[in-house]
Amino acid sequence: MSPADSKTGGAKAGTGIGWLIGLVVTGAALIAMSFEIGPLGANHRDERVFVGVALAGFPVFLLATALARRVNGGIAVRRAIFVIVTVAVLMRLPLWLEPPKFSTDMYRYVWEGKMINNGVNPFRYPPQDPSLAQFRDELYNSVCFKNLAAMYPAVAEYFFALAYRICPLKPLLSFKFLFGGLDLGVIALLMLLLRRFRRRPQDAIIYAWHPLVVTQLALDGHLDAIGIFLLLLAIFLATSPVRRGFSVAIATAASIGAKGYSILCAAFLAQEIRGRKTIFAIQVALCLIAVTLPFVGAGSRLFASLIWYGEGWEKNAGLFRLIRLALSAFAPDPRMPTRIVAGTLLLALLIYLVWCRIHAGDLPQVIPKCLLILAGFLLVSPVVYPWYVCWTVPFLCFVPWRSWLLFTGLVVLSTLHNARGHQPGWVVLVEYIPFLAGLAVEVWTGSAPFRYLSDRWDSRG
Repeated sequence: MSPADSKTGGAKAGTGIGWLIGLVVTGAALIAMSFEIGPLGANHRDERVFVGVALAGFPVFLLATALARRVNGGIAVRRAIFVIVTVAVLMRLPLWLEPPKFSTDMYRYVWEGKMINNGVNPFRYPPQDPSLAQFRDELYNSVCFKNLAAMYPAVAEYFFALAYRICPLKPLLSFKFLFGGLDLGVIALLMLLLRRFRRRPQDAIIYAWHPLVVTQLALDGHLDAIGIFLLLLAIFLATSPVRRGFSVAIATAASIGAKGYSILCAAFLAQEIRGRKTIFAIQVALCLIAVTLPFVGAGSRLFASLIWYGEGWEKNAGLFRLIRLALSAFAPDPRMPTRIVAGTLLLALLIYLVWCRIHAGDLPQVIPKCLLILAGFLLVSPVVYPWYVCWTVPFLCFVPWRSWLLFTGLVVLSTLHNARGHQPGWVVLVEYIPFLAGLAVEVWTGSAPFRYLSDRWDSRG
């Protein structure tokens, strides 16, 4: 599909009520999926049921996206948007009301938000510290890594504190609805951006109804909703007619401060604004320093947990695992050499994307570049949890990268564990082999997003 095909009002689009009826039917099926998943427990049997339901919902979701693309005409499009937003809310609502099932991260968020509201620096004291015994309640047993101090960035900690302050008696519900509001805000920003770039606003269905996004952000309540929303806000501001650099810098720094992935996109955002790029970089850095200052009392512990995570953790890795296996023949402990090689590959991709020119019609270069760098990061990352992949889904509303879309549907398989708590070996093969096969075809045929790339350097770099 060419960029022209993805614009509003494609020539082959239909205006009949049949497309809308099909959209309603597929939406009802996805809502039923949420109601099926909600009551599940956190055990091996329900884990398999969860993965099965999510996988079964993925082709229904793909059918819904195809139906949404067929809707044309002002009234029909408005009705389709109403259906998309309504179903998106109804898919999430039963999951917001349930506790997290397949991740304990939210319990950690609650603990750190509680500590901040009680005047405790979460970067200084791990949850198991004896001096914090007075704060332990019924949720404490579910807190993960009790021996480690906080590892989430400062902006995320502020959101944790806010969510806990809103309703300390029902903190899980408070966190769910705050993060859920940001998740819905992503949908709103996507529709605004799609209209701005003369795309179909109903293409926001790719994010709004995606089973991966709904289950990882609404059910398990991962903080990634904060960073994704702030990154899209930065893109919205950077591509506006005014393009005030300082507002873009604040949004960019806030997204980095929520979860560091957005630092990979900062250079592309700088290319979109008017003004000196060095000033933008200084503004982002100063904002990050400012939000981190209240926690500097932790001293060397400020980044200790994050460093521990980066040095030793590996889970569901793709290309990173292949590099490690290749290097194991030459190094007795290939962990650090593998990280060096993976980091070098990512840096090379970042430099290439900064300096190359992308031709995608009316679409600003920041969007396909963000998609490519985030996907590249995940491919060379030692850890690829399903909720990490949610960062790439908003950009699929603009760039029809089919093999990556398939990967976003299969990555839920990484939720599976055997009786010993380990991920079965076949899971990685089923996740990555179809993607890599599709990727090879796309590169060979020059399909999106690779047909957008040019050998010409971008003079703005």
